[in-house]
Amino acid sequence: MTDQTVNILNAALRLYTAKPPYEVSLNDVAREAGVSKSLVLYHFGSKQNLIRATLLHAFRSLLDELSFESIEELVDLWTKYMRERRKLTEFMLYALNFQSEDLKRDINKMFEESLGRILPLFKECKHPRETALALSAMLDGLAIYSVFSDIGSLEKYREMALKFFERCGE
Repeated sequence: MTDQTVNILNAALRLYTAKPPYEVSLNDVAREAGVSKSLVLYHFGSKQNLIRATLLHAFRSLLDELSFESIEELVDLWTKYMRERRKLTEFMLYALNFQSEDLKRDINKMFEESLGRILPLFKECKHPRETALALSAMLDGLAIYSVFSDIGSLEKYREMALKFFERCGE
């Protein structure tokens, strides 16, 4: 990926998380990136393709930031993301409306990579992969649910997740 492409994706992500993505035009993205609309179209072909690419870029950025040594650190990191990056979750939900087979395949690869990073935390569990997947699903579900409803204190869910997963060997 070229520096120019990354610049456009970063500009798009800033805009898509600042206001509803359907209100963001290709002209807005081009202006934010300091390039022409033609260049945005050259790289992505359409607004839908830009949204898809921005979604994958956002997922990749999150994966690159993942750094944890324990289940507690992972849960803390995720609750921090839920607190600080609600607009990113909103954008990701919006962007998933523009699915294609390629997007599904690429997201699945990233989910598997994420799961691969989490899996070592559960090596002592009776069912490590399933337990890691359950934690991921729980945290992702809370992030999604929090977009639509006030879920209250994240600390309560943090404690519940940790308590649930301390018993993974049973």
